[in-house]
Amino acid sequence: MAKRENGSGTIRTVKGANGTKYYAYAPARYEVIDGDRKCIREPLGSFKKKSDAKDAIEKFTQAPSVKYNYSIKEAYEEWSSIAFSDIAKQTVDGYKAAWKQVQAAWGSKC
Repeated sequence: MAKRENGSGTIRTVKGANGTKYYAYAPARYEVIDGDRKCIREPLGSFKKKSDAKDAIEKFTQAPSVKYNYSIKEAYEEWSSIAFSDIAKQTVDGYKAAWKQVQAAWGSKC
């Protein structure tokens, strides 16, 4: 595997029971925690193809976001905290009822 250029993120290969997966990490950033300088690498997610992991890093560098692979629940919670402030109560109630149906159908998977 060829080395990526410095500051462009990391792709790691992990072989497991379900085949090979590629894990993408955002470019490293450094913070001072308790007086020590720590290197922090945010995981962007796991991917079946190396090209998908590479694309995830490129998208992250264009528009940095801590999350790349959202679960349905995480997406709903983040979206609802923003969207519910601008819409009518009746619409909010409709969205909440629909979300309860999704949770009932998917159970703990969402």
